[in-house]
Formats: sequence, C-alpha cells, structure tokens
Amino acid sequence: MKILITGSEGFIGKPLFLSLENEGHDVTGIDLKNNQDLKDWEYVNTLDDDFDLVFHLAAFNGTKWFYEKPVDVIRDNVFATENILKKYSGKVEKIIFSGTCESYAGSTEYFNYKIPT
Repeated sequence: MKILITGSEGFIGKPLFLSLENEGHDVTGIDLKNNQDLKDWEYVNTLDDDFDLVFHLAAFNGTKWFYEKPVDVIRDNVFATENILKKYSGKVEKIIFSGTCESYAGSTEYFNYKIPT
C-alpha cells in the first residue's frame, strides 16, 4: 500500500511511519520540520496523487502556542487540513485525520461533554 503521513516527525507520526515502513508499505512522510509547509497550496499541489491512504497528523500543537500565537495555530491547522482535503478528496481510499487537543480541551468544563480530555 502507498501511504502518505503528514506530521511524520511528530509524536504519533514518527512511530507510525516506522511501523508501516517495517510492514513493507511504501510510506512518504511530510513534516514542517523538513520545510514541507502544508499551508502552501502550491507545495501541496506538487505532491503525488497516487496514494492509497493519507494519515493527516500534522498540526501546530501545544496549548502554550494556542495562548501565545492563537492566529498562527488556527491558520496552520485549518489551511493545512483544507489543502490536504482539496488535494486528496476523491483520489484516495481513505483520509484519516487526527485533530489536536486544542480542539476539545476544556469541553467537559465548558460544555459538559462526556468525552475524555
């Protein structure tokens, strides 16, 4: 299987990349640490179209940044996700998206949601 992992240098992305590669899959990793910016549509549009599966794990993560650079966090997470969906919707079998804790943290206190945070 040919697989794309965004956020491939992250806490979840790195071990996932290595595990899938060890299983014999053809894995491509993308990460901002390697100057691969998913907010840049021109860059995303140059990526291969023929993946079977996309794990979209890339995110501007960390509660600290949400308070210090909230606009950057929102831009990074929304634009990157939008570009991945624009590029791969209808072209791959599945897109697996993982959000960040910033999207649900505090929900039990503020909204009385019964989800683990």
